[in-house]
Amino acid sequence: MVDADISEDPRRLRPKDSEVMRLCCDATRLHDRTGWQPRHTREQGLQQTIEWLRQPANLARYNPDEYSQ
Repeated sequence: MVDADISEDPRRLRPKDSEVMRLCCDATRLHDRTGWQPRHTREQGLQQTIEWLRQPANLARYNPDEYSQ
């Protein structure tokens, strides 16, 4: 576990009542109907994201104000 301070930037918060603030999903039906399974667990995906962000070259390219795929 990492000891970290969490702060919020008011400029990045959604306006009140603008959208669903929490989304929960369950892929059980998708799996049952198609056999699909994720390649990574949530924990693996988060760990890969953290490792990507720890690389200075990647972090230099990262722009939190721009959505990209």
